[in-house]
Amino acid sequence: MKSILLPGMALVALCYAFARFAFGLFLPEISEELGIGSAAAGLMQALSYAAYASGLLSASFALRIAGTKRTLLLTALLAVAGLTGIALSPGPYWLAAGLFVAGVSTGWVSPALGHLVGESVEEARRDGLNARLNSGTSLGIAVSGPAALLLAGHWRGAYGLFALIGLLVIAALAKRVPYGSGRAPARTELVQEARRSGLLLPASLLTGAGSAVYWTYFMSHLQSEQGVSAQTSSLYWIAIGVAGLAGGLGGQAVRRFGLRRAYAAGVLLLSLSIAAVPLASPWINLLSAASFGAAYMFLTGLFILWGTGASKAAAAQISLSFLALGVGQAAGSWTAGGLIEAVGYDQTFLIFAAVSLAGLAIKPPVRNISQ
Repeated sequence: MKSILLPGMALVALCYAFARFAFGLFLPEISEELGIGSAAAGLMQALSYAAYASGLLSASFALRIAGTKRTLLLTALLAVAGLTGIALSPGPYWLAAGLFVAGVSTGWVSPALGHLVGESVEEARRDGLNARLNSGTSLGIAVSGPAALLLAGHWRGAYGLFALIGLLVIAALAKRVPYGSGRAPARTELVQEARRSGLLLPASLLTGAGSAVYWTYFMSHLQSEQGVSAQTSSLYWIAIGVAGLAGGLGGQAVRRFGLRRAYAAGVLLLSLSIAAVPLASPWINLLSAASFGAAYMFLTGLFILWGTGASKAAAAQISLSFLALGVGQAAGSWTAGGLIEAVGYDQTFLIFAAVSLAGLAIKPPVRNISQ
């Protein structure tokens, strides 16, 4: 278990925090240097999420062809290649290409790790390990914040640093992660698995759509609307990451309160954190960032537990859930960019808070996942 946990968390941090979400952290600097507007930034982020979706759809195929460990190594290599492309991008088109390559890695990582856990960890310990692996995103976000502080005004250097960290992750995976049983994931009918997932997919879709505005435009709102410096903005980003480590408690929350109550609490907290952004106060910004990080990581951890409890095809269920999450985020980022230019930041954040709150209408299974 320990041989999987640390390198697995590092890989999740590399793919999600560095290769995906860091774009929102550095967007103000990137936009200024490359001349990218809000609508164009939203479209680029949507392209990244489209790559994420394509990665999810091809993850099971990659696992069957390359095996679990090789797929994990290829995932890390894609992330490093994408990060390097972003760091070297001379203009918007090269930047978009780097985001796309990096985005594919985020689609492969969760299904590959889910399959590794399923074939090498005893059933009673899988839920807790999956939740802790998912919290690696928060660890990476907490690291990317200080990187932004140390390399303020040098986003290319930050992405180069992330790529170098990725090489260390590749070395750790090669040394620590076992090859496993060599058993490939069974071929699954995605339509059949989608039916088995029940309400997991609409829940994931709404969470993705509602959270998109925060991941892409929270930093831009702080700097353009509130006049917060890039250095101070990075502190709020760190708060998102540190608080997001609470997402690793998802398994415990489900065992104690049940999936339905845990999900409702996560949706409510996520919606309130998004709605609080227009209030524009330093303490409220901090509370909003911490609440958002905790709620988002908590919910995505629940989706992993929900999916693995819905079917024996764990990799397929995780892929479908995160596919719906990515589709929601792609549509949300694209829509948010246009709305910001049309009605402004404050109204856009309130609209997306309402989208997130709509998730309360969804009722997950009453049973505890551990049962």
